[in-house]
Amino acid sequence: MKLLIRILFFVAQCYFFISCHDKGKPSINKDNLQALRVNDTHREWNSHHPLDTMFPIADNSRIALDWEGIYRGIVPCADCEGIKIEMVLFASGTYRLTLLYLGKKHISPSTFEGRFEWDNSGNFIILKDQLNDQFLNKYQVGEEKLFLLNQQGQRFTGNMADKYTLNKYYSDTILTEKYWRLIELNRKKIENQNNAPYINFTDKAIRGSSGCNSFSGIVKITLSNKITFQNIATTNMACMDNEKNNLEIMFFNALNTAALFNLKNDTLTLFNNKTDILARFVYDYFGQYTP
Repeated sequence: MKLLIRILFFVAQCYFFISCHDKGKPSINKDNLQALRVNDTHREWNSHHPLDTMFPIADNSRIALDWEGIYRGIVPCADCEGIKIEMVLFASGTYRLTLLYLGKKHISPSTFEGRFEWDNSGNFIILKDQLNDQFLNKYQVGEEKLFLLNQQGQRFTGNMADKYTLNKYYSDTILTEKYWRLIELNRKKIENQNNAPYINFTDKAIRGSSGCNSFSGIVKITLSNKITFQNIATTNMACMDNEKNNLEIMFFNALNTAALFNLKNDTLTLFNNKTDILARFVYDYFGQYTP
């Protein structure tokens, strides 16, 4: 008799546990079944059952990693030299994706913005289009990396696998092999950034454009943040209007009188010997660096 009572009590406990457990599951009915969309690379619920609130996993990329930030890289391209990519993930759950097809003439960077969602595992993000909120692409989130996925939603394998990776970017204090675009001159913002002056640095030389003319010269930099530009030679093209002509004159004057510099957060600032600000440049990842 005691054995029978124990068995009935055990069965009652199991029934209670199962009933409570089922209450926590999202109910599947005709309406939300129609809203469930499945393709080769991801599964997505409608706004009533968002991806990022279902089945939380404690130890995943979303929770364990510092995923917010900038990711950059150049990935293979079938009909160009490569695709230059910058992905910015914001803590708000939005993104900005910029692409540039290298080696193609008269091609400008294309920028896409929208929101992203985490999949059920918390290890993948799904980019949504800003206009119609439709699926665009899917990435696996790793330690300071984003992995592009193939059409089956899997990581690339083989000898080319590493080339389908974007690495997290941190600003540094390197001047060389970067495109420095002018954003401020004599404390005035350069409003029109189309064809704005820029500088490229090598170890001992510079080259760039004033907006009207190309130029080259010698640069000398010391450890105490002293800088001088020497022997600047330019082409002799006439500027199309007075505004560009005046900008070119002030730009070369800033280079010729520069004595000190500061480099912080991808911004290069030039000063004269009285520490007056002459010009500010920003590192443009999509600028066409020409060594």
